[in-house]
Amino acid sequence: MGGAMIDRYAVVIDGRTRIVEIEDVDGRLRVVVDAQERVIDARRLDGGVWSVLHGMVGRLIQIDGAYPKLTIEVSHPDGEPRLFAAEVSSDNGEPTDASAKGVTSGPFTLRAPIPGRVVKVPVKVGGTVKVGDTLLVLEAMKMENELRAPRPGVVSAIHAAEGTTVETGQDLISVT
Repeated sequence: MGGAMIDRYAVVIDGRTRIVEIEDVDGRLRVVVDAQERVIDARRLDGGVWSVLHGMVGRLIQIDGAYPKLTIEVSHPDGEPRLFAAEVSSDNGEPTDASAKGVTSGPFTLRAPIPGRVVKVPVKVGGTVKVGDTLLVLEAMKMENELRAPRPGVVSAIHAAEGTTVETGQDLISVT
């Protein structure tokens, strides 16, 4: 697995610090958490949404917030999504360079991270949303995935109705 650059982070979840190493190996990710290694297939779909395949189990992971403080939601095929609050820094405790890239305000458009069917749209045009509010529920890969607001705002447009099929990248909801 030689030659590739290895990124190391200290990630604090529920008060516990874990050392995480990530290395790109031929298009897959070698991830080591507290000395336990896994090779996963991870693809960034849109914004902070990732599709992760480990063995035969697929999950959607949505990462919201501004570095170094993140909210991470992991879908589970056999249960409710799990929500984690995480603080990420380099392995020496310094904030990562990505901290300058965090966007915490401003308009955004929620786009379909994967093809699927819109199951529920719990927001209305003109409604106010907070970080983490569910904007839309999308059924994909036999799972219902709650797509959440990455930052606060007011719903300005809803582009997909309940029961419709959407494609990857299709606009779903606009927030100003």
